[in-house]
Amino acid sequence: MEPNLALAHNDLATVLDKKVMPEPAFEEFLVARALSGAKPETIAEFKRSYSEFGMRGFWQKELELAQEQMKQGHVRPHRLARIYTCLGDTDQALKWLEAAYDERESQMIFLNTTPVFESLHSDPRFASLIQRIGLTH
Repeated sequence: MEPNLALAHNDLATVLDKKVMPEPAFEEFLVARALSGAKPETIAEFKRSYSEFGMRGFWQKELELAQEQMKQGHVRPHRLARIYTCLGDTDQALKWLEAAYDERESQMIFLNTTPVFESLHSDPRFASLIQRIGLTH
């Protein structure tokens, strides 16, 4: 309904990524980044990273950008948790989810149903976090 809504493109990309459709997922992630104000050179960096390393390259570039932004100011812990989850780093993902919980990030209420975090569901630390938030697992 709103073709310029970055969040919608990001959500579609997440679904495509979960369905193991990396190319259309990557294209939607690029649209979301562009709509969110990413510079053309940043989009080019994403394309290079994806070309060389696939979706892992995309997420590695996301992490690098987030780390750069952290030097300038605050980066939402939930975002870092998502990036680390997509990179397969469970310990870092859970560390940042704990930080998101401490900061009372509003997205935490969807933690149990957010597809990107499905790989964490079997971890006892995730179950503990779900319980502390007051969600059923």
